[in-house]
This record gives sequence, structure tokens and C-alpha cells, in this order.
Amino acid sequence: MNNLFLYFIRQKIYLILILILSFVSLFFISLKIDGSTNKFLIQNDPEKPIYERAIKLFGSDNSEVITIGTKDLFTYEKLSKIKDLIFELKKIDGVIDVDSLFNQKNIVNKNGELHNDVFIDPYSIPKNKKVLEEIKQDALNNNLVKGIFISNDGKYLFIDLRLKNDRSSEYSKYIYNSIEKILNKYRDNFSYLT
Repeated sequence: MNNLFLYFIRQKIYLILILILSFVSLFFISLKIDGSTNKFLIQNDPEKPIYERAIKLFGSDNSEVITIGTKDLFTYEKLSKIKDLIFELKKIDGVIDVDSLFNQKNIVNKNGELHNDVFIDPYSIPKNKKVLEEIKQDALNNNLVKGIFISNDGKYLFIDLRLKNDRSSEYSKYIYNSIEKILNKYRDNFSYLT
């Protein structure tokens, strides 16, 4: 008799817990997360106008970073695949700009002359291993790109996608799915691509 009584008490407690959780979950259905940094800025912050000018100048603070890693990353074959990947990413509606070693300037002094060519010209990727190793070393020795577009050990490259300033869940899903669709075509070429 005692066991039967405890059984019914437990069932009532479970039922009450289910009802409470169901009621609380109704509030989570309409929960939205705003990833905008604008909400975190203090209204009278003296740096807010600087932030707003930067958004106006660059178009957005919304970005995604693609990380690429593999053994022997600086080969003609791998860099050609990365170039193709970048060209496809640029075609996504809502991608404002794509930054990588393929469009970053390498400002160096050679024989008393200032040179500012891109690290890797996407239209003429070198095939010579020695030249490719020099490009890698130039990037690793340049604090403007090291840790931003190339990892400190040179085993990973980063591609920064600047996106239009739309925080809606529909746009986020569209961007995510578009990027993933493109990345899936290239995943077999790299040991790490995300």
C-alpha cells in the first residue's frame, strides 16, 4: 500500500514539473539573441562616435572567419584551391569584402626601394617552392598579418568575411548555409577547414 502511495505522489510531481517546464519553455520560443555590439556601448561614451564612423566607413562590424589548415599549406596546389574558395565566398549575397593574404599588402624595403605588393597575387600564384617559402616567412615576419591572416606557426591561414549588417536569424541561416555549402566542396583538400 505504501509503495502504491509513493508511486502516485511521484507521478503527480512529474506531472507538475512537466507543466512548469512547458510553461517556461513558451517564453524561450520567442527568445532572440542580438549579436550587435551596438547594444553594449554606453550612450554617452566618447568612443561611440568613432565606432559609428567606422561602421559607416566600412559598412559593418559583422564578420566570419574561415580557418584553413593542412600540411604543406604553402604549395601552388593548396594556394590555388584557397584562391578558388575565396572567389566563391565573394559571390555570396551579403558578403561585403573578403580579406586574406591574397589581398593584404606586404610592405617591404628591397634594395632601398619600398615595395607594397600583395603577399599572394591570386592571378599569378608562384609554383617555385623557394618563392612560396619566402612569402610564408614574409607573412610570419609581418605583425600586420601574423596572427590575423596566418597563424603564428604558419600552419593555418585565416580568411575574414565582412558581412552586411543584418542580424536577423534568416540572414544568419542563409550566410551559414551558403558558407558551409562552399566549404564542403573544399574540405577534402585540407585537413582543417571551418
